[in-house]
Amino acid sequence: MISILSGSVSIGTLYAIYNFVLIPYLNDTLGSMVIPGYLVSIGMFLTIFVGMLIGYLSDKKRDYLLYIKVLFLLAFTSMSLLSLKNRFLLYFTTIVFVTTTFSIQTPYSAFVSNVSKEHNKDRNYGFVMGVSNISMFLSSILIGAVISKSIEFVIILLSLIGAIFVIPLLFKNLKNIQLEEVKEDTLAVSNSEVLKKVSLLLISQFGIWFTIGGVLPYATSFLKSEFAMSLEKASFYMGISTLISALFSTTTGIFSKIIGRKKLYMLTILTLLITFSLIFIFYENFLFIHSILLFLILFLFSGALGIIYTMNVVIISNSVPQNYQGKIFGINNIVVVLSQTISLSLMGSVIATFGYRGALIVPTLGMVIALIFYLLHVRSEMTISLKKEHI
Repeated sequence: MISILSGSVSIGTLYAIYNFVLIPYLNDTLGSMVIPGYLVSIGMFLTIFVGMLIGYLSDKKRDYLLYIKVLFLLAFTSMSLLSLKNRFLLYFTTIVFVTTTFSIQTPYSAFVSNVSKEHNKDRNYGFVMGVSNISMFLSSILIGAVISKSIEFVIILLSLIGAIFVIPLLFKNLKNIQLEEVKEDTLAVSNSEVLKKVSLLLISQFGIWFTIGGVLPYATSFLKSEFAMSLEKASFYMGISTLISALFSTTTGIFSKIIGRKKLYMLTILTLLITFSLIFIFYENFLFIHSILLFLILFLFSGALGIIYTMNVVIISNSVPQNYQGKIFGINNIVVVLSQTISLSLMGSVIATFGYRGALIVPTLGMVIALIFYLLHVRSEMTISLKKEHI
């Protein structure tokens, strides 16, 4: 777990560059507001195929660690090469960086699942997600502290930090790691049977990431526009939000043991659904609430996100056999990328036409889909379980 959590720090630095630095840097370097968007879109599109391929190959021998190492090396190499500012090299390295950054989660999630005992999965995933988010938060602070030197310096510095933290994982050998044994009755299960079993869950996942992909990219501009905050204050609020999410992720294991995994997951989805619905209904009053109440709402929203980040992976992991983890996480990665890409463009159009209040319909719809299809998934699992008991 020490090596895995160390690698989670590296994942946090990759996402920090992607979320806070990449687009502004490419805009300035390439002198274009359009080309960077195309490059990032190509990288995310390639993730669909790369994630699926890695999931399939890593499941064959359950050698997830090999692909994690390769992806980390490619990610940090391409990330450091971004600083060279060579126009044609930037095209290639940006696509590689985005593709590898978004593809790492497929073998990483499967690897954590395969080295975790059943009763410890939520705790372990919670630590992984929490450490990754804390790393991203600390990286954002570091970026703010040293960016006056140059963005190139920030990229090189975070490349070095991320590469250093991933070293313990690079020196790990699969022979020295005990993976959870595959149950004999799962070996005869076909791909179609597994996919059918998680199809409702994947649609629920689409709803969740549709919401997240639509809300987070516009959250800072929402605070700046609707609450007349300065960019610095709005960014501070979102930085605190990331930290709160991280803290809730690390404690998900505790909540899960008290409430139960399925109940915790449903309550969290319901919490986000109610939050978006109430803000939409009482929008005019919401804009004039006290800053303390605004922070409490942000705390509730961020905490729910932190639990969702962890439980998403746990619920999927528990729904499929160990030897199918890579494939399903690869498919789920496609769902994550597609849902966020769709909601990102849709949210921008809705905000431009109906304003931020009208745009709240987008995340509310996403959470309705998430809740309905998760309940259908739970019902389906209960039906299958009753049939087995009857047999």
